[in-house]
Amino acid sequence: MRALLLLLVLGSLLPADDVTLKNGQVHKNLTLVKEMPKQFQYETLDGRVLTFMKDAVQDRIVAATPLDEFRKRRGALPAGNVAAMVELAAWGQEQGVSKETKKLWDAALKADPENAAARAALGFHRLDGKWLSEAEFAKARDASLEAGWKLRGWRKVKDKWLRPVEAFRAEKGLVEVQGQWVTVAQQKKIETEKLNWCAYGTWVSADDKQQLDAGLLKEKGKWVPAANLDAAHADQKNPWTLTTGTVALNTNVRHERALKILSVADDIYSGLVKVGGVHPDSNGKWMPLLLLVGRGIKSYQGMGAAFGASDREANHSSGYGAFMSSKGLGDFGGLALTYDNDDDDWMRVWVGHALGHAYLDRFKPEDTHEERLTEAFAGYAAALHGGSWQPTWWYWCRWLKDGPIPDASRIIEAASYRDDKSLAWAGTLLHWLSKKNETAFGEFWETFGMGRGNAADLLKACCSVDGKLDAKAMDEEFQAWVTKMRGTFRPWDK
Repeated sequence: MRALLLLLVLGSLLPADDVTLKNGQVHKNLTLVKEMPKQFQYETLDGRVLTFMKDAVQDRIVAATPLDEFRKRRGALPAGNVAAMVELAAWGQEQGVSKETKKLWDAALKADPENAAARAALGFHRLDGKWLSEAEFAKARDASLEAGWKLRGWRKVKDKWLRPVEAFRAEKGLVEVQGQWVTVAQQKKIETEKLNWCAYGTWVSADDKQQLDAGLLKEKGKWVPAANLDAAHADQKNPWTLTTGTVALNTNVRHERALKILSVADDIYSGLVKVGGVHPDSNGKWMPLLLLVGRGIKSYQGMGAAFGASDREANHSSGYGAFMSSKGLGDFGGLALTYDNDDDDWMRVWVGHALGHAYLDRFKPEDTHEERLTEAFAGYAAALHGGSWQPTWWYWCRWLKDGPIPDASRIIEAASYRDDKSLAWAGTLLHWLSKKNETAFGEFWETFGMGRGNAADLLKACCSVDGKLDAKAMDEEFQAWVTKMRGTFRPWDK
């Protein structure tokens, strides 16, 4: 009676079961292929064959399966109708009828070799106008990735592509301890003796670290207030030398002020490293980026005379509060230079500008980089805080709070160190681009650091759709974002 009812309900469809075994296992959407005296033989949706002993079956619920429906629809397909084939194959794929669906995708592709849906379903990828199999695409993708890594200065170490400084660490076997990279032997000594890293670029005992944190320094065997030694370090020939490990500061300002400048520099520089993805090495060595800060304008002018050059660097030193020198100092490649007049707001801007230029110079000499885009990067650096673009309240009110901001397509070409507002605008644009496409934004700056790419490439990388840049749409989107930002902005220092 049950079999007769099934035939009346399903017509030409084969019976299909949900089978519950006595051991508790449940198998759904099974199509009965053959019933034998002691066994049932079924086909699953994905084409597998299952055989159950009848005495192991607790219950069978007969119902039509997606496979039944798929076969019924397939039998009714108009001959040569690719669109109908694709529609049914997509439905079958959603229902899990994998084996027979693949046959239908193959048939659709045979009838229409350029059918995008069939190609995608069968694992093909389109690259440079050609359809590639999964294996072919993977090979082409790997080749493209390797080419991109090479453009960004990466090196291959033990079959793994690494950024330059990461390759250096891997080759030297360095490990990270308290934010510093040391050898395994040094690590053992640090852990055994319970040493602590300090701002003076060395490892000290816990007791000495406590004294340093209290603002004391050891002078002739005695701990004295650091302020007592300010006069001795007011001469540029005997500056304070402090470091975080990635940024080293040489300065003749007061010690208390030096610690604040170092903290700001480290804050900004960590944001630059997040953007570029790397702390660039110097002449093949891992070295901190060196920041020189003069005490007042006279010290700054002295640095300009010592480290300036005849081109952009000299211009920065004479018409700006910060500059970068590619002359270097010892093993340091590229210097960031500025001065301090006890003005926290300008100090942060100038330190950011100088570090932005010097950071790029550590990849390759700055004269290999497009000038306007380099200035834009410096403007972006000046508003970095906590690893992202977060201008201070002073910065916001001075340059961004009110008034029109140029369109995205025109901002970078106007960026100039002679116009502070233009740098703030350019930095704002870069922040927007980073939000649009963080991956493309970071990869671009690594490539730019190596002396390749320009402003047009950056805009295209972050804003193009299917490889095409709609400048008008980009400008409209940017202006809408500026309007929204002005209504929601909250400075971190207020």
